[in-house]
Amino acid sequence: MSKIENWTLISLNGNNHYQITGQVFGDHRCGEGNDIRTSSLRSIDFEKGTAQTLNTLYDLGSHALGTIPLGKSIEDDTNC
Repeated sequence: MSKIENWTLISLNGNNHYQITGQVFGDHRCGEGNDIRTSSLRSIDFEKGTAQTLNTLYDLGSHALGTIPLGKSIEDDTNC
């Protein structure tokens, strides 16, 4: 399972659609430790530490110390 470290939950355009940004590990499509922005979240389970996007189930590692305010857009990130 791919893992996202230093992750932050962000809102898309201030509505009920969310993505995660962070550093991905164990995903051959994205490279080790690269910064990504996921596709839209289908679900997130904070107790299990997992997040399901449209295409991938991620293991959530450590949360980022700083956070991106909900609704702030992220430019030039890789979607995986």
